[in-house]
Amino acid sequence: MNIKKNNENVERTIILYVWIYAAVVALILLLITFKWVLPLSFLLGVATNLLCFSMTVRTVDKIFKYDETDKKRELIKNNISKYLIYFVILALAGVSYYFHKDKPLHLDVIATACGFFSVKIMIYFKYFIYEPLFLKKKKVSSQEEVKEGEAKDESHN
Repeated sequence: MNIKKNNENVERTIILYVWIYAAVVALILLLITFKWVLPLSFLLGVATNLLCFSMTVRTVDKIFKYDETDKKRELIKNNISKYLIYFVILALAGVSYYFHKDKPLHLDVIATACGFFSVKIMIYFKYFIYEPLFLKKKKVSSQEEVKEGEAKDESHN
């Protein structure tokens, strides 16, 4: 039970990081281009990626009660569903670009596809940059506090 709660917290922090990252990148794209096409396309890709990430998390949580063959079947169904969603969104962006690229608001395929990588980027950022730099300092300072507390306890005895 405690492991599941810890996993939910990790998933929620990843989702929070992804939305912060998406807002920053969308704002940068808006400031660079002064058009809504790239930020909206990127945010559509991010939202799609978060939907697929949530589907994977729910599938993994659900398959613990299945036997081995059912687990494989559920994971394969989940992957097929995710790829279909990605395909539909990219097709929608492609059709929008092809038929409406002369209009002020359409979707960009490249920006949408770049949004698909947002969860992976934030997972790598969290585990390879954020945690080693910021959480290491917290762990070191908390360990020093514990050692100081133990030293005080020993001096009182």
